[in-house]
Amino acid sequence: MEQKPTQKVKPMNNKELIIHLIKEDMRFNQYLAALRKLGIEAYGFDMDLTSLVAALMKQEMTNDWLAFYVLKLCNTESLPIKPLGMNLYRLAEDCYNSLLDYKEKTSDVNSDGVQ
Repeated sequence: MEQKPTQKVKPMNNKELIIHLIKEDMRFNQYLAALRKLGIEAYGFDMDLTSLVAALMKQEMTNDWLAFYVLKLCNTESLPIKPLGMNLYRLAEDCYNSLLDYKEKTSDVNSDGVQ
């Protein structure tokens, strides 16, 4: 049996990995929202991508940061579920940029001690 040559996969850089994880978290959140609409509660199911995103961004996972991130995730619940979450990439990229802005603003507050 003849084997096809395997395609080399380019490793992701840190930004690409974070955006991918955010997209997957958004997609997972969509699935949980769809289950709730069907009357199925999926409490306890968590891929814990939030803490992974925070760690990769070198961001302390404060309650404020978590609320900000979850708000971004919830904005995707009403979107149609597409194969591989292709409709979520741009939203994940926007979320990443917003999280960077948030980190920059909060680091300014933390370093100065005032807002």
